[in-house]
Amino acid sequence: MKVIVTGPTGRAGQEVVKKCLEDERITKVVILTRRGLPGEIESHPKADVIMHQDFTQYSDYLIRRMQGSEACIWAIGARQEQAKTDKFVERSVGVDLPIASAKILCEKLADKTPGGVKFRFVYCSPKHTEKSKKTLMFANDKRKLANDLEKGIAEIANSYKGKFEAYTLRPANFRMPDAPPSTSAPPSKKLVPGLGQSAAAPIDPEKVGKAMVMIACDGWKEKVIENETILKNWC
Repeated sequence: MKVIVTGPTGRAGQEVVKKCLEDERITKVVILTRRGLPGEIESHPKADVIMHQDFTQYSDYLIRRMQGSEACIWAIGARQEQAKTDKFVERSVGVDLPIASAKILCEKLADKTPGGVKFRFVYCSPKHTEKSKKTLMFANDKRKLANDLEKGIAEIANSYKGKFEAYTLRPANFRMPDAPPSTSAPPSKKLVPGLGQSAAAPIDPEKVGKAMVMIACDGWKEKVIENETILKNWC
């Protein structure tokens, strides 16, 4: 199986690349990156690393390199500090790029998969954003972007039902690298004071990466995968 991966230098993207290279079902990983990757990845026999800057355009040469792929795992996202200060970048990276790429990949690759299987597009949505009194406005902004992203991807999937399917993961915020795993109340029991809404504990990006790769390979019974489902099935 041949898989495309974007965003390999991010926290989820690093885990996606690692899991793809480990998975015996995946024979080739086309890695689209804006920056150089560690030597052990670039030299890996399964990896085809391609420097690519503009994810709204794909040359014929690049399309040929990706031909035969059965899935794309989209792991590009705006950095949190960048998202808080530059709304244009947040929308461009978080909404416009994945929608534009999904449409191009669908049009150029989805009808050329081995055996005619549906091309899978797997991505994360920021829909599962915690609410607190301090971050309420920021959370609402994130939800608006998430709604626009999910709607745009769904429209593509609905237009190409016979050859393209999209899977939306809604993980909680990623756990910080030096933070201990949460051992308190399970995510479904945590509430934000004064808002009465469930707030999931941070999730390890390794679990998200694992889920994305498994779904790219096997699909899933639901097209939207909530944080609780990730924790239950891919931990």
